[in-house]
This record gives sequence, C-alpha cells and structure tokens, in this order.
Amino acid sequence: MDGTLVSTLDTYSKAYYAVLNDAGVAITREEVMPKFGKSAEGIISELIKDKGKNPEDYDMGGLIHQVRQRFIDHVEEVEPLPGVVDLLEEVKCKYKTAVATSSKRYAINVVLKRLNLLGYFDEIITQCDVKNGKPEPDIFLEAARKLNVGPNSCLVFEDSVFGIDAANRAGMHSVAVLTGSSSFEELKGFNPDVIVKTLADFDMAEVSKLF
Repeated sequence: MDGTLVSTLDTYSKAYYAVLNDAGVAITREEVMPKFGKSAEGIISELIKDKGKNPEDYDMGGLIHQVRQRFIDHVEEVEPLPGVVDLLEEVKCKYKTAVATSSKRYAINVVLKRLNLLGYFDEIITQCDVKNGKPEPDIFLEAARKLNVGPNSCLVFEDSVFGIDAANRAGMHSVAVLTGSSSFEELKGFNPDVIVKTLADFDMAEVSKLF
C-alpha cells in the first residue's frame, strides 16, 4: 500500500521523525525512508540501533501508537499515486486483487476508505495476519492462499527492496515502482520483472509476457 498505491511515505517519515526525536533518538527524515517496507516495530528498532541504542530500553508499543496517531492526524495529506486508479479500474474486471501490506489494518481503513479504493480489492492482508513481515514471503503467500491461486500465478507491485525480495522468495513475478523508498539501482539489484517510474507507466500488455 504505502509508496505503491498511496503517497503515505512522507507523512509517515514526518511521524517517525517527530516521535523518535521526542523520545531522545536524534534521527533525520532521510534516515527513515530506507527502512520503509518493514513493520513499524522493525523500522523503529533499526532506527534506534543505528544510533547505538538498545530498542529494549524504549516503550515500543507506546512509540508505535504515537506514530500511528500522528499519521492519522495528518491523513488529509495522503493521495493516490499516479496511475493507481486507472490501473485498478483496468485490472479489477480481469483479475483477483489483494493488498498485502506491512501497515496495520487501522491505516488501511483510514486511508483506503478515505480515497475510495477499498472496493477494488478482494482481500486485504496485513502484518497482523502473518508470522513474519517482509522481506520474508509470508504476507504474499497468505494473499495467494486467500485468493485461491498459486504463487506462480501472482504479480506483485512493490516500491521497496524488502517487498521485491519478499515477492522473489514467494516465487511470484514482480513490478517495481519508483514511487517509494528505494532507488532504481536498489530495486534493480533484486531483479524485478519490470521497473516503472509510476504505475501510470505500466502497460498491462506486459502481463501476458510474464505468464
């Protein structure tokens, strides 16, 4: 969802920056961006470790709650990314669709409902529905199971290296989108089938070439 469907990354980065600096962990917003694609706990833990501190010394649940609240307080900043609505309109009548996201269900409900995107998806799979987050393949494999299709019949759209890595591990095809937290070179290193600047640049004719 984040960075692929909707423009939440800037809003989230400001939330992580404010909450962690208030907690005495001096980070920049630029340090937050490369962590996206992981769970909130994973992002916060890594940012704390990067500063030579121990995550166990912090109230992780409290920090996550504060990040969520700050995000919700600024949710009006979030918009669909370029090409998202047109692509969803095109695929919905032909394919089963799912959101498989490291975000919690609260964020999905707040964001996708506000932007009228929920109706495009047959299934919603969140971090809470699986044991391991990205880059482990659990969340994509659960999406395939819920859609009742084999992993090799799935095409994943992702903006982060963690997501593309997870798609690879799940045995799925992937499209990397440069609207998120990872650069072209970073994404290319994980060998997605296609790399596009935005979803507006993805040609559905590519699907027939992949399967």
